[in-house]
Amino acid sequence: MNTFFLLSPASLHHSFYYVVVILICLWFPTRRQIIFAMMVCILYVSVGYYFSPDLGATNWIVIFNRGLALLAIISTVTVIFISKSSIESQQENNNEALGQSFSLPDSDNAHFDLMHKTGFLGILIGVPILLAVIGSIFWNTSKVDDDQQWVSHTHEVQTAISRVLSTLQDAETGQRGYLLTNDISYLEPFTSAIGRLDSELSILQQLTIDNSIQQARLERAYPLVESKLEELRNTIELMNTQGQKSALNLVKTNSGKETMDALRAILKEMRDEEGKLLIERADILERDKKIALFGQIMGLTFLLLVGMYVTFRGRGLLRLQAEAESKLKYMANHDVLTGLATRRLGTEQLSFACARARRNNCKAAILFIDLDGFKAVNDTHGHDVGDSLLVGVAERLLCCVREVDTVARIGGDEFMIVLSDISSHEKIAQIAQKVIDALSELFLIGNENVSIGASIGIALYPDHAQDPEALVKCADDAMYAVKSKGKNNFSFAENS
Repeated sequence: MNTFFLLSPASLHHSFYYVVVILICLWFPTRRQIIFAMMVCILYVSVGYYFSPDLGATNWIVIFNRGLALLAIISTVTVIFISKSSIESQQENNNEALGQSFSLPDSDNAHFDLMHKTGFLGILIGVPILLAVIGSIFWNTSKVDDDQQWVSHTHEVQTAISRVLSTLQDAETGQRGYLLTNDISYLEPFTSAIGRLDSELSILQQLTIDNSIQQARLERAYPLVESKLEELRNTIELMNTQGQKSALNLVKTNSGKETMDALRAILKEMRDEEGKLLIERADILERDKKIALFGQIMGLTFLLLVGMYVTFRGRGLLRLQAEAESKLKYMANHDVLTGLATRRLGTEQLSFACARARRNNCKAAILFIDLDGFKAVNDTHGHDVGDSLLVGVAERLLCCVREVDTVARIGGDEFMIVLSDISSHEKIAQIAQKVIDALSELFLIGNENVSIGASIGIALYPDHAQDPEALVKCADDAMYAVKSKGKNNFSFAENS
C-alpha cells in the first residue's frame, strides 16, 4: 500500500485540478492575480495535509505527496509567470509609447495584497511568525508614512517661503513698471500681490507654528514687510500727486532696497533652516526605509516564495517611485499651463548657455518677452481664452527657435528665450523679429480671433553682463524701454 501511494500518490492526480485552475490564469490580466491563485492552491494543499491526510499512507509519504502537488503547482505558475512577464513588458512599452502613466494601487489592491500575505505566510511559517512579520511591516510602513509627511511638510514650508518672496517681488515689479511707464495697468501685479500677501504670510505662519525659531524669524519679518509695502505705496502716491521725479527720488534713497535686502536675509535664514530639517528628516526617512527593507529581507529567510513575491512587488514599487519622482521633477521645472520651462529652469539653461559661450568663444543671449494687449484679452474674453492664448503663444515661440534653445514662461504673460552658440547681433535680431511676426498673427481661440503683440528686450553674454541674473535684468530693462517707446518691437540692452 505504501508503495502504491509513493508511485501513484494522491497528490499527483489531486494536483491536476489545481494545475487546471492555474492554467486558467493565462487569461488573467496581471501577474498579481496569478500569484494570488497560486497562494490559494497552496493554501488548500497545505490545509488538506493537516485536516484531511491521505488514508492508508504513512506521515512521510503524505508529506512527500503534498510536496509533489506543490511542485506541480509552482512549476506551472513559473511557466505562466515568465510568459506573462514578457507580455506585460510589451504592454508597458506600448503604454510608454502612448504617453500613458502608471497609477499607484488603490485601497482595494492594498487589501488584496494583505490577503495574499495572510494566506500564504499563515500556512507556511505559522501564525505567530505571520503576526510578527505583518506587525513589523505595518509599523515600518506607518513610520515611513510619518517621515514622508514630515518631508512633505518641509517642502511645503520652503514653497510657502518662496511664495512670500515672490509676492513681494511681484508687488515691487508692479510698482517699478508703473513708475517707469506711468501706465496704470502696470499696477495690477502690485494690487494682486498686496491682496495675496496676507494670505501667504498666514499660510507660512500656520506651517511653522510648531517651530519657535521660525516663528521668531517671522515676527522679525512682519515689520519689514509693512515697511516695504509702505515704501511702495508712498512712491505710487508721489507718482500720482507730484510726478515721476519725486517718486524716483524716493526710490533712489535705497530705503526700500535695504528693507527688501533685510527681508531676503530673513527668508534665506528660514529656507536654510528648512533645508537642514529636510536633510535630517530625509535621513530619518531613508533609515526607516532601510529598516522596512530589512524586515522584508528577514521574511526571505523564512520562506522562498514570500521572498519572490516581495522582490517582484518591490521592483514594481521602485518603478512607480522612479516614475513619480520623474513626474514631480518635470512638474517642478515646467509650467503647468504651457509645458514650457519655468523661470528657474530657464535661468539654469541660461547659465549653461553662458558656460558654453565662454568655452566656445561665442555668445549667448536672452530675449525677455512681454505680451502686448494680453490683459485686454483677459478682460474682454475671459481667463479661459487667456489661458488658451498663452498655450498658443508657447507653441509659436517654440517654432521660432532651435532645439538647442530654451523657451520659458517666467510670469503671467512674460516669457524668455535662451539662445545658445550665437555668432552675431544680426542673427539675434532676426529671431526677435521672427517672434514678433509670429505673435502678431491672429490667434483663433474657439470662435474668437485674438490679436496681441510682443515687446522684447535682448541681452547678450558677455556684452551686457557676465552672470544670468544680471542678463535677465538687462533684458528686462530693455523690454521696458520698448514698452515706453510704443511696444511691439525689440531692443538690445545698453552696454554697461
